[in-house]
Amino acid sequence: MDELGQLNMMLHDLCQPLTTLQCRLEMATLVDTLEEYREAVALALAQCVRLAESVRSMREVTRVATEKVNGEETQMAEDCSYVTKGSK
Repeated sequence: MDELGQLNMMLHDLCQPLTTLQCRLEMATLVDTLEEYREAVALALAQCVRLAESVRSMREVTRVATEKVNGEETQMAEDCSYVTKGSK
């Protein structure tokens, strides 16, 4: 799978922890006891950790793809320079 496909899949995978995070925070507003509130917040924080890990992974995929594109552009410029110099 190419980098764009990986990134697309990772973005899709963000939906589940985002939905869970939203649900837990909504539940925290409805609970009756401090213990239930703390539990809801703790579970929401765990989803935040998942989201942060996913974003870090997406940034790495983007970094690799950018380096690949930049390397290809550099090689293309070198090839064009060689062709231009060679035709003179």
